[in-house]
Amino acid sequence: MGRMTTVWQETADGVKKFRKVPAGTMMEKDSAPRDKAMSGDIAFALELLDDAPAAGDGFDAIRVQVRLETDANEVHDWANLTITGGAAIADNATGTAALTSDDLVFVNGIAELEVTGTGAFAENDEITVTASEAETAMLGYTVDAVDLVVTVTA
Repeated sequence: MGRMTTVWQETADGVKKFRKVPAGTMMEKDSAPRDKAMSGDIAFALELLDDAPAAGDGFDAIRVQVRLETDANEVHDWANLTITGGAAIADNATGTAALTSDDLVFVNGIAELEVTGTGAFAENDEITVTASEAETAMLGYTVDAVDLVVTVTA
């Protein structure tokens, strides 16, 4: 039957599992994001999931999604890890923005942060959310920090 290799694949019904395939076939390539990460192709991507906060006295939690991605925007869905202290926040507002947690807890390559605001925020105030590896190399590679700037609306 020839040499076989074990790969992690998603089946037609969406279930991911290990299976044996003949060595040297295209079936071995289904683990592309993980393989790319092993060669250093791993980056943070941030996206605001809710509307930007409106000017006024504080705001309820807004969510920011943090993804581990390849340069081709493929999510590293193999990544289930926690980066302690991997998130930070800064603002140039009269109010104060804060994270409910500064840990990045990735499940299938995706983490979510919550930002809250207290005090008065004015239109065009900016809140900067940063994701970084917090001095922990991933798979032996340094992942550059990425910022998301959220601008307070009218």
